[in-house]
Formats: sequence, C-alpha cells, structure tokens
Amino acid sequence: MLEVNQAEYAGDYKINLLFNNGKTGTANLEKSICNDKQPVFLKLKEPHRFKNFHVDHGDRKSVV
Repeated sequence: MLEVNQAEYAGDYKINLLFNNGKTGTANLEKSICNDKQPVFLKLKEPHRFKNFHVDHGDRKSVV
C-alpha cells in the first residue's frame, strides 16, 4: 500500500511528498481547495493555516 513518509510545505498550496516506495512528487492543491465549496476546506483557504498541515500516521490517514 502506498503511503506518505514525509510531506513538506512548498509554498502557495503546494506540498512536496516522499512516498514509502522512494518516489517523490509535488501536489498542487490550490484548485482543489480554493474551488471547493464544502465547509471542510474553508480554513485551508487561508494560506497561513494550509502551510501548518501535518501528516498523521496514527490512523493511516494524511491530514492537511
């Protein structure tokens, strides 16, 4: 199963990711967060809140 081992804020709404298979990538979440009208994303639309995300491995979910 693919998992995120490390995630770092990369500016704007981007996150650099390192996966458990050694591959890396950058997720640009700007369109996903800014264009979504669901209340769950309201706080993340504020850049200072978005950049303070963390990855929670306790329940096997990545949390932004």
